Amino acid sequence: MTMGELKKLFLGLSLFFATTVSAEITINEVMPCNISSYMDKESTFNYSGYTEFYNSGTSSVDLKGYKIVHEKRTSKSVYSLKWEWKIAESVVVPAGGYKLIFFDEVEKAGHSKYKLDSDGGKLYLYDASGKMVSQLTYPAMYTHISYGPDGYMEPSPKKKNTLAVSNISL
Repeated sequence: MTMGELKKLFLGLSLFFATTVSAEITINEVMPCNISSYMDKESTFNYSGYTEFYNSGTSSVDLKGYKIVHEKRTSKSVYSLKWEWKIAESVVVPAGGYKLIFFDEVEKAGHSKYKLDSDGGKLYLYDASGKMVSQLTYPAMYTHISYGPDGYMEPSPKKKNTLAVSNISL
């Protein structure tokens, strides 16, 4: 067998035995008005605003190096940049699982030095290469209610989202 044939055989076998690993991170839930719905028991023992990330992939993803951009709603359909935050600490979202990042002005793993706006905004998640991987636009929020891709809902941190509604009348 020639060297070229060996290389082709090796490449073919490598591709045959390779397993595909995929990961897709989405912004799954936002709760800026967490007054008493979910306590951060692992760290600050506070009721801080949070964003939940979901990994639909088959491998864990570390968000270290990812960037979150928050645009504040300034009028009905106008948004302006409020802050950008690069995740400096390891924050691992398990395969098929959820991970919260708290927005409580505490700079450490799983916490951001910024706060989320309760009067509406847009969140963007960029991977370490600068590619936008998820975004969520949320309207004005109320206490004890979160918001996900399908609308307002009962908070469901670290779990599958609850039934959502598109509008709320108080």
